[in-house]
Amino acid sequence: MVQQNKQKKVLLVNKFGATSNAITGQTAKELADFLHAEDCDVCFLCIGAIYRANNKQGTTKVPYRTMAIRDFYSGDSSFLRLLMSFVDGCRLFIRSLFIKSDVVIVMTEPPLLFFWFQLFRFLSKRKLFYWTMDVYPDAFAAGGFISERNLFFRFFKKIVYGKPPDFLIALGEAQRKYLERNFRSEVPNAIIPCGIIERETVSVPPAKEKPPIVFGYGGNIGAAHDAEFLIEFIRQLDPAKHSIILSLYGTKAEHVKKILGDHKAIQYKKFLIQSDIASIDVNLASLLPEWNHVSVPSKAVTAICCGSTLLLNAPPTADAWQMFAEAGWLVEPESNYSVSVTRFLQQLSSETILDKKINAVKIAQSLLQQKESAYQKVLTAVKQS
Repeated sequence: MVQQNKQKKVLLVNKFGATSNAITGQTAKELADFLHAEDCDVCFLCIGAIYRANNKQGTTKVPYRTMAIRDFYSGDSSFLRLLMSFVDGCRLFIRSLFIKSDVVIVMTEPPLLFFWFQLFRFLSKRKLFYWTMDVYPDAFAAGGFISERNLFFRFFKKIVYGKPPDFLIALGEAQRKYLERNFRSEVPNAIIPCGIIERETVSVPPAKEKPPIVFGYGGNIGAAHDAEFLIEFIRQLDPAKHSIILSLYGTKAEHVKKILGDHKAIQYKKFLIQSDIASIDVNLASLLPEWNHVSVPSKAVTAICCGSTLLLNAPPTADAWQMFAEAGWLVEPESNYSVSVTRFLQQLSSETILDKKINAVKIAQSLLQQKESAYQKVLTAVKQS
């Protein structure tokens, strides 16, 4: 007689594991913890790589199996990183074949990890769940690393989008629709924005009576972000009225620092912790048009969860703006930044910031509820596999 309540085996695959300090690893850990608590047999397959971009400590132990293959390269050569990430994706796929599971949840680090699972999908009968962070190979074209007409790009895209996954976990509704257009099919799905955090208390402070208004940009300033927006914004800050906290890394970070020099409104910090983000009146986030739907800035999500407001430099169709319009302001990419930044600063006041912060707290609460609902949808899909 077939057992009706057989424990489902779930394998999560990502470069960074559940004990990593990387946001993708920590985000996946939360879902893995939930599935484990719901009596799923969870295993996490990753690479023993160190994420160096923040000082957040990863968890030292989790209540389910974790398996890490060796990290062969962690240097700074862009070419070698790209080459090894392609190889590492293949290594992770091959290793996953030796781990029995009913469902495999494949993320998007290293780039093209999902490509390998699609290319050799016929080798496995397990259900394939696709959890997008940055979307590949689309991100390579968005970053200008390769043309969409390139034969290699077209080959990778054909394989990746050749057959829809059994379940899709996307960062937002706009990204979901983008992916379904590429798969040419509707896909059972759940929406889990990356960057959701739960704080014990998220309160709205009273409106400031005196300056400065505190802005902040914390995190990556790279290919997906407009450094010129950030530079022009800071150039227009008046140190008597404004200050900005910067914690930058990424390919454009040194360029920004070099151009701005020792601007008196800037306070540099190596890392931003949650209390730092919560103390900022207006957090900045940027996304270039060509990266729209390919990436969704997690810093925007975290800022809202900390009760801060958001100045978003992104297309109005971006998930971040669709989700957080009531708690922020929009400066569209490639607009006349000199004019748009001036207009924003002129109309900004402590009262308008307070109104937006009240909305941010409400949105943060709804994000937590949305995450719980999404986890339940994933669990249901796992149980039905």
